[in-house]
Amino acid sequence: MRVLVLSTIDLFGSHLVTCLGESGYDVHLICDDQWSPTRWSRHCKFFTCWDRMILMQGDPRFTDELNAYCSRHDIDMVIPADMRTTRALVHARDTIHEAQVCALPDSTTLDRLHNKWTFYQFLRQHDLPTPETFRVKDAHDLEKLVIDFPVLAKPVEGENGEGIWRADTHADLVSGYAQIQRKRPGPYLIQRYLAGRDIDISLLADHGKIVAWSIQQKDDDSPGTLHFLDNEEVLEVAGRIVEACGYHGVAHMYMRYDEQGRVYAIEFNPRFWGSLIWSYWAGVNFPDLLIRVTRGGNASASRSQPRRVHAPISVCLHDALSRRCYEGDLSQRSCRHPVSKPGGPTILIQCLIYAGALDGFSTFRRSAARNGFYPSLPGYLLRKSVCGYEVSRFSRHLFQGGTVQQALA
Repeated sequence: MRVLVLSTIDLFGSHLVTCLGESGYDVHLICDDQWSPTRWSRHCKFFTCWDRMILMQGDPRFTDELNAYCSRHDIDMVIPADMRTTRALVHARDTIHEAQVCALPDSTTLDRLHNKWTFYQFLRQHDLPTPETFRVKDAHDLEKLVIDFPVLAKPVEGENGEGIWRADTHADLVSGYAQIQRKRPGPYLIQRYLAGRDIDISLLADHGKIVAWSIQQKDDDSPGTLHFLDNEEVLEVAGRIVEACGYHGVAHMYMRYDEQGRVYAIEFNPRFWGSLIWSYWAGVNFPDLLIRVTRGGNASASRSQPRRVHAPISVCLHDALSRRCYEGDLSQRSCRHPVSKPGGPTILIQCLIYAGALDGFSTFRRSAARNGFYPSLPGYLLRKSVCGYEVSRFSRHLFQGGTVQQALA
């Protein structure tokens, strides 16, 4: 079976391609980055680059080109990897005749859940637990705001945590809002910060009923590691949300425990998510199950098994390379990981830290080549200084038995 993946975020697209490839599908990828690391993946059978505006519009040009591609390559099903391509397919699916479009929500449900403000209103309407949230349109609204601090400020729409920050005082909030408006103007949400811990649920729903799920928490002491667990309260809250809107397709929900152990719904992403490959390692292949549900099959209440899942070096490398579309030059920019600090390790060094102490920099090169990603790794990163560290010195230190952390000291 031939499956076409549409992507404008390589991090999401790469994990989707891998999950499908591991299930035996012939995977085609159309994305907006001709140097996408995924093009060299062994799971990607055919790669094409389109202009981003075509991929995200869902207009007649998008429909015509997609139908032509599907007819030319005998594509059986089209799956979007991120919010832009999901929205485009939702709006254009009635005019796509040369291939089947995977299970997706209707446009009204998609917009209501993706927009953080309308999702908050939806939760309040259905008496579902969520932290107090206000919408501000300008600095005047911000001055009149009365809320307990600390708070989280976040854009009404967005992906990958972009534009979100924490403010501990009203002065911090006003200052941060003024700065963000110069880069990302528009309405913002101010949400009461809940002291506690995050917990997420990934799911596949079939017309308002959850048929597959995985529940996860980050390991704060081990970057790149997720704990998968059972939690009936999280599943119950997610089930009520899915049932109330008749949701159809895959989704990822952010929730949070407060200090009293109560669960609150925070955000609903009606699309695939960045930790998709971790769910696959935990025993739930959401892309494969999505295809089955779309074709009228049964997902058989698939769920992840409680376990601790750590990412191998190949995925850390690929994710790091994928992030360059957000961070720029890998040899100069720091990784946006919680353990990173301004002026800290670069993305290239950070993915070594993800993997723990290696037996040398050549291991990093061999791992990249073995997984099909080495051709996209800029050669100068392997021979010139990276964030002030000479690669040869870094490699020699590791070969002598030192750790990555010691090499960076």
